Amino acid sequence: MQVVYERCAGLDVHLRTVVACVLLPERKDVRTFGTTTAELTALGRWLEAEGVTHVAMESTGVYWQSVFNVLEALPLDVLVVNARGTPFYGLQTEAVLVIVVLNLLSWGCPLQAIVATFGLDERTVAAWLRRAGQHCQQVHQHLVQHGQIDLQHVQADELWVKLVGKRVWQALALAAPSRLWLGGVISPQRDKALITAVVQQVRACAVSGDILVCVDGLASYITAFLRVFRNPIYTGRRGRPRLVVEPGLLIGQVVKRYAARRVVSTSQRVVRGTAKAIGAVLTTTATGNGIHTAYIERLNATFRSHLPPLIRRGRALACHTATLEAGMWLVGVSYNFCWRHDSLRLATAANVRRTWLERTPAMAAGLTDHPWALRDVLHYHVPPPAWVAPKHRGHLPKRLHHPPMPVAA
Repeated sequence: MQVVYERCAGLDVHLRTVVACVLLPERKDVRTFGTTTAELTALGRWLEAEGVTHVAMESTGVYWQSVFNVLEALPLDVLVVNARGTPFYGLQTEAVLVIVVLNLLSWGCPLQAIVATFGLDERTVAAWLRRAGQHCQQVHQHLVQHGQIDLQHVQADELWVKLVGKRVWQALALAAPSRLWLGGVISPQRDKALITAVVQQVRACAVSGDILVCVDGLASYITAFLRVFRNPIYTGRRGRPRLVVEPGLLIGQVVKRYAARRVVSTSQRVVRGTAKAIGAVLTTTATGNGIHTAYIERLNATFRSHLPPLIRRGRALACHTATLEAGMWLVGVSYNFCWRHDSLRLATAANVRRTWLERTPAMAAGLTDHPWALRDVLHYHVPPPAWVAPKHRGHLPKRLHHPPMPVAA
């Protein structure tokens, strides 16, 4: 990691205390000061004695103003940062507690256990989860769904989730070589709209349409992939261009036959392409020998173990679809960027102390070079979208049709 400032400090400002953390090349020191003028002056002298050059503090509330006024007179570069764009914006609770609670939620801890342990209100924890879910969705769209990933082999599946008084469907997609979760959609119906939405997320991640798709026997997958993975062919003639399916798109199905709600037999079917082409992709990506959906089934099991509402015959049911969707994005982004996978680890050189290099799906896909912590995900600032000039529809204003007459001197 590149070092930008060698001697810096961060301040966590509260009503009656200021917690200062000094980060130096040789050590890290944390001290607590009061908010009186004498205490803030002592804080400034300590920062000067440690040789700190840059100090950063958060601008939530009005508590930072007195600290800034004291430190501004010293030879320090005082940076006032803002939590806008993160789940912590506008919260009066310490970010450490919020991160701990969200980390427990991402690992499948029931909401009732968190409420009983930390003495929090259930609505407060639910609000934190919704904030984190919205932020993780933006991070996922910015880092994963930007059309720069070589997917090669994609698997998709759907599962039903029991809520309070109703049942919904959750569709997920996965890139098998890197185990990267590509996205998910929740819908009250298991219909073509649900499958099309998750296929559109797959298309948003792919750098090209030369991929192998392995799905179950649901016919909507075939229709959705053939419609979404089409490109217009421009000939210079008037009218809508003809849409042609990607020539490198391969589709295979695993058809399951049930008896008494149990799978009794399975069969593989080549829908698009040839068995030889599908086998070549599987050999190149080292993801199996035949058409299968093992990776997406394993991902479904991971989501079930980390999201209490997905557990069959469980008591931690979700009341609203928004809560389930927020949990899906929190678990999915943590799965991609924070959790290491044994199947993705690489052997290191003989002279290296560590035997294996542990990797996350985001590292295997080339999105990052190190595992993230959940606090890194929650503090990640997603840049705003590029400004696009609005299009003028209809007739132009009269002032544009008739330019003003020149005035005589």
